[in-house]
Amino acid sequence: MKTLHRVSSVVVLSVATGLLQSAHAYLGPGGAISAIGAALALIAAVVVAILGFLWFPMKRFLARRRKKKSSETSSTDENVLPRKGDSSSDDDTPQQEGDSSS
Repeated sequence: MKTLHRVSSVVVLSVATGLLQSAHAYLGPGGAISAIGAALALIAAVVVAILGFLWFPMKRFLARRRKKKSSETSSTDENVLPRKGDSSSDDDTPQQEGDSSS
């Protein structure tokens, strides 16, 4: 059954191809450039649409994740006392006149 279908398809395509005549059409440089530009614009629009649908939800997810991570670190930082030689605690102390470290 499948072979009969394939054979009939080949015969129909062969007859249809034999009956076709040339179109006598010419696509000039201006029309060709316009057609190529339209095709590229369509492709670019599809790519931008796909990226837009993927990027904005990912951007929102990353922002939430970053916010959650920063809130976790800020809550743990409040409970930690700075060590004596820690550089962040040295910035708060006034410099003495004889200290020329800066």
